[in-house]
Formats: sequence, structure tokens, C-alpha cells
Amino acid sequence: MKKILIVLIALTTTLVGMTVITDLYTRNQIDSLIDKICNNYSPYVYLEEYNYQTKEWTPVKDKNNKYVYRDDIVKPFSLDGLLHINKSSLWNGDNSQYSNWKSVIANNSALSYAALELYGDLIIRQIGSRLDYLASQRTSGFKYSDSYTKKKFWNANTSSIKQYQILIDKLLELSDKDLNYFITTNDISRAASYEFNTWLKKKDLLNIDNMGCWSGSVQSATRWGCYPGDLLCLTKRVFERHPQWTPRKFLTESKKFSNKVLEIIEDNN
Repeated sequence: MKKILIVLIALTTTLVGMTVITDLYTRNQIDSLIDKICNNYSPYVYLEEYNYQTKEWTPVKDKNNKYVYRDDIVKPFSLDGLLHINKSSLWNGDNSQYSNWKSVIANNSALSYAALELYGDLIIRQIGSRLDYLASQRTSGFKYSDSYTKKKFWNANTSSIKQYQILIDKLLELSDKDLNYFITTNDISRAASYEFNTWLKKKDLLNIDNMGCWSGSVQSATRWGCYPGDLLCLTKRVFERHPQWTPRKFLTESKKFSNKVLEIIEDNN
């Protein structure tokens, strides 16, 4: 009788867990996530030039007003780019689904691993299949149509993930005092983040090529739209909204989760 009770408790726990996972993602949302990743994938980069009047980098255009690009370079996704895709895949018109998703993850991070276990292989294999299909359909316009293939896609994006991991490793070498100081004072102003940016530069964590940003983008702690600012500003936002997620805890968990993602990518390629 005791064994039966244990089995029933285990079964109930599993079913409840699976219900919560489907609250994180429905199958339709997973399909939407895959579609958006493939549709937003750019196997090329636009050439850019610096405009001294506007003080901005802008894509170069030819005499026919067409962008000049290189299609032998695969542009990986930044963390910020993936977060936007994830948010739009969960969108239900009033932002409640995404808010609920963030709350569930913050309160039980183990569910993110459960969702990865449930959907990870499917996502990785489907992305590869759809990109290979796109490559097979390219007959003109791009010289390097093989840039659409899953091999180039995953090579670029796994390299990007590993660079984020290098950033995390360097941050975790800091004392709690310094780490908390850098994260909590970041993105207040350029002056407030000056010491943090100086440290990042000293550790060779800035000006990393091919990290999902425009070629002329300035990498800094405060630039939340691309590496490294996207991870650093996210760490701050999570800590402010969920104080139990200290910068060290969040970064440690991010490294652990990204390792699991890399394992699934390797297993399916």
C-alpha cells in the first residue's frame, strides 16, 4: 500500500509539473518560436559607414538605393534578439502571458529545464530542417546560399553562446561586493557605468566580432540591445524585480542553462 501511495504521489507530481510546463509554452507557441527564429535569421551582414553629422553607423546603399552586404558572414542572434522572439511568441494581445511566463520562471527555474527537456530536441531539429530547406530554395540573389544551412547557423550561434559564457565566467571571478556594485550601478548613466566599462575593456570583453550586433555598434555595459549589455542589463532587471535572484545566482544559473542548451545542439547536429 505504501509503495502504491508513493507511485501515485510521483505520478501526480509529474502531471502537475507537465501542466505548468504547458503553461510556459503551448505547442503552437513552440512552433511560433521556431518560425520566428528561422524568419529572423540573417545569413549576411550589411556593410556600414559612420555618419559624422548624426554620429551614427548606418547601412551602406548603392546607387540603386539597395543595401550593400556580405553574404559570407552569418549573423548570430544576440540574447536580446532571442528574448524579443520569445516574447512575441508568447504574445496574446495584452502581455499577460509573457508576464506570467516570467513570474513562473523566477519562482521555479527548474521548470525551464523541464521545458528544455520536453521541447529542446524538437526545436533544434526543426530549426535545422527549416534552414536546410531555405538553403535548398536559394537559386539567386545570394552567392553563399549555404549560409542558410544549419551547420553555419549553429556554428555561429554556439560561438556566440560561448562568448556569453566567457563573460559570465569573468564576472563570477569578482567578489560579491564588486559584482553587485557593477550590476546595480549599471545603465543609470554613462558616467555611472564608466568603471564597469573600463573593467570590461581591461578583461578583453568588449569589441568582440560577430555577436549579433550591427557591425558599427558600440559594445558596452549599458547597451541593452546587444552583447554584453543585454546580459548585464537583464541581470540587473531580474535582481530588481526578484531580489532572491542575486547577480551571482542569476549568472551561475544562466551558465548552467546555456551548457544544457549547447549539449542539446551538439546531440542534434
